[in-house]
Amino acid sequence: MAVAAALNLADTKRLKISSGRLLTLAANSSTTLNLNTSGTVTVSVTLVDQNSATTVTTSVTISSAFQFDVVNGNETIPSRTFGGAVVGKNTTGSARTLLFGASVTPTFSGGLDLQTSGAGTLLLDGTTNNPTTVTVTGNFTTSSVSGAVTVSSGSGNWSVSGNYSLTNVTTFNHNSGTITMTGTGTLTSNGKTLNNFSTSGAGTVTLASATHTIAGNLTFATGITLASGTSTISMSTAGATIDGGGKSLYNLTIGNASGTITMVSHDLIISNILTVNGSASLTVGTGLALRPSSSNATPILLNVTITWAGTIDFMKA
Repeated sequence: MAVAAALNLADTKRLKISSGRLLTLAANSSTTLNLNTSGTVTVSVTLVDQNSATTVTTSVTISSAFQFDVVNGNETIPSRTFGGAVVGKNTTGSARTLLFGASVTPTFSGGLDLQTSGAGTLLLDGTTNNPTTVTVTGNFTTSSVSGAVTVSSGSGNWSVSGNYSLTNVTTFNHNSGTITMTGTGTLTSNGKTLNNFSTSGAGTVTLASATHTIAGNLTFATGITLASGTSTISMSTAGATIDGGGKSLYNLTIGNASGTITMVSHDLIISNILTVNGSASLTVGTGLALRPSSSNATPILLNVTITWAGTIDFMKA
């Protein structure tokens, strides 16, 4: 069903549509969604917004799945909670932007997915207005692409309770922001550089078996289970810190930048290879331990300098 003008729900009213249907706000300049103060769009319906001229309402409850369909032009993400799965989609042959509004704190309670099905590109733009926090309950993904997808996350904090995947993302701009995984999920960085990466809570965080480059600080909460597989964490920027949370990494590489990476707060275990490149150094903070796992059977590679005030159990290969 398509709505060419205004969709109005009076106070306390609820709109229900049969499972699997689409409700499309189809016009570009005259379509509005008015929930007054306590209306609700709910159940198994996807609400599709194609209006590039008007930002989606921030009033009351949208419990349905929601789609930002940028067919008519760029759209803006408001500061509100989306109760269902949210998709940002470009089906056109033209470049489109899905823009976070100024100082917003949106919550995507059913995950956030980006898609392109035409030649047109899609930019998720957090650079222009820098959202304060973005909360994703579920997964952040780019599930299907034809045109290129760019994610500019902004300098705030993204809190993701499921998977954080940059698979199918062509360009990722971290904008000096922070990604925090708060539940059980997998980090797939797809060769992109993250800034600060942290975890919280008590879930299981899996590092996809690839190299994950961190330009900022790395923090593992003590309460999580870390499944590092055969992954490599590469710390690329001098002055950054590592809080190991007492967890075990498979490979750790201290990058080529001249300067020091410092271990802080908690111990760190390396189960395979520790590499310190170029003129970089790794400093182990006072009272902390950097050690191999009990199952480690591979020599640890140290190219240059480690300094410590705590305990180090490695010997130079």
